[in-house]
Amino acid sequence: MTILKRMGHQVQDVKKKAREKYWMSFLQSMDHRTPLVEVSRKIKIVQGKKAPSPLHPDPTKKSNELMQEWADASSYDCLSLQVRSVLAPNARNRIGKIGAALLNPNVSNNMPITEEELARSLEKASSSAPGMDGVIYDGIRFLTTIDGNPVLRLYNMIWSGVKKCNVPCELMRQDFLSRLNALPECPSILYTDGSLHEDGRAGAGVVYYKGESRGEHRALSIRMSDGCSSTQTELLGIAAALAAVKREAGDVIIASDSTTVLQSITSRNLLHTVLVNRIIKLVYKITCQDRTKNFIWSPSHCGIAGNERADELANSATSKDGVGFPLSLSLGRLKTEMCAKMETYNRRHIDSMLGQSVSLTTYMDLTKGCQPHCIQNGLITRRQQVCYSRLWLGYKYMWEVAGSDNINMKKCNLCKTEEKHTLRHYVMECLEIIFFRGSCANASYAGLLHYYLQPCNLIQVKNSHPNFANAS
Repeated sequence: MTILKRMGHQVQDVKKKAREKYWMSFLQSMDHRTPLVEVSRKIKIVQGKKAPSPLHPDPTKKSNELMQEWADASSYDCLSLQVRSVLAPNARNRIGKIGAALLNPNVSNNMPITEEELARSLEKASSSAPGMDGVIYDGIRFLTTIDGNPVLRLYNMIWSGVKKCNVPCELMRQDFLSRLNALPECPSILYTDGSLHEDGRAGAGVVYYKGESRGEHRALSIRMSDGCSSTQTELLGIAAALAAVKREAGDVIIASDSTTVLQSITSRNLLHTVLVNRIIKLVYKITCQDRTKNFIWSPSHCGIAGNERADELANSATSKDGVGFPLSLSLGRLKTEMCAKMETYNRRHIDSMLGQSVSLTTYMDLTKGCQPHCIQNGLITRRQQVCYSRLWLGYKYMWEVAGSDNINMKKCNLCKTEEKHTLRHYVMECLEIIFFRGSCANASYAGLLHYYLQPCNLIQVKNSHPNFANAS
């Protein structure tokens, strides 16, 4: 039995015995540099057996044969130009190695990768701008699905990933144009974009190309309310584009560089119900006129004239004074504003308190501007500072004595002297336990404190004065 067939049977056992615990981590350990012998060794490690020596006389030759066979069956001509260009340098080599290592050549005994496993593998793939064809630049893990071709499914699933920033602009531009030309011929195409400055000024831009020459027919630059989110600006751009063509004839194409917005329209994101519902209504009016609408993703800053023009209009909208489309603040912006106002209020309160407190001013002068721990921890009221200090000294929590009429937090629990409920008073001043202090050789505060903490002395004091335990 060849090593390839042995590994084909072994992978079935691996997936059956350890599907949930080991299979995904096993796949993640594979890459295009993993040799065939190492694959066999890893399978044995997962199974808990000793790694064998290769049994096939020429595993490289066999792998090349399978590579050619499966590469032909796994042709990715259906993929976009950008993806094919990225995969071209090492696609055949990787397909062959993964196929030879993980799949049983006997197709009847194959155990295909389940949809659940594919979904779990995709959870770790994130992207800021996947295309409408499903391409995810930050982790190309699932390019397409071909029934009966588990090699390509596995290949797509564990592909190491190509970031968008590493993809040449020319490839992304060609990919967009190929996807645009693949759509039915359409007389109207609108590019939309949104802009959000750091100071909160927001705007949206729309450029309308019409006719066979695709010349610029109309341009919109809309100033929005301050504090909107970037998603809201993009949604408004699409809504304005649909509103501009709702009364015109012919099909329409909307090109946006935000996949988040396109997904919000599809899923009807509850965070932006006002704008999403507005878009859905406009789409419904267009479809009722027997017109077709198509949404397409256009990569940003790649030299696409329509996208660059829409970006320019959106940026210019933020510099306008009047607000053309008022909109409520986003939830994220509200949280940011609330936290900022609370921080400002706390800072003013602390500054005011520092100016009125001689002790705090002296402390900061001695520590060269360093605030006490209680201030740094947000304990800005006098009561909070007292509770914080008392806890450090070992006193009970305030809630333990709250509501008790028979407890006076300002009165000594032993001698009942007012304003003497401090640890120093109990250790050095309280007359009720003066007899015990006389037995201590060191009459300093530290010496007496050490004396009372000795178990034999503490037991004597507690037996004579039970309230001494509640004092400190």
